[in-house]
Amino acid sequence: MTELQAETRQRLDELESKFEELAGHFLGYPTNQDFDYSALLPFLSYNVNNVGDPFHDSNFATNTHDIERHVIRRFSNLLHLPSEEAWGYVTNGGTEGNMYGMFLPASCSRTASSTSPRTPTTASSRSRASSGLATS
Repeated sequence: MTELQAETRQRLDELESKFEELAGHFLGYPTNQDFDYSALLPFLSYNVNNVGDPFHDSNFATNTHDIERHVIRRFSNLLHLPSEEAWGYVTNGGTEGNMYGMFLPASCSRTASSTSPRTPTTASSRSRASSGLATS
């Protein structure tokens, strides 16, 4: 093992110890410590990228677009929407979801009407911090 590899291993071990210590009393952010990702561990050996629209072929073959389409169908059923008309994609978290949720109507209004280049956005002072990013 090279000196750089040993240093990296030490830093990772320290990080794991820190996370292990914090996990027992972590409060204050909307997360849940009661999960078991061990079934997903084998997939960390692959370079997976869900680039592009899940309803179109991708030039990156190691993707999970079929699972993504399944999630979209499930939500369309919950919302009583025709599943054949549903479209979307699965984000990796709330910030990306908020930003895309605010970007999409704004981009649609720009293409629909040249007289209304921006869609007005209203948010309370208690909104997620990422809400302001999408409107800048």
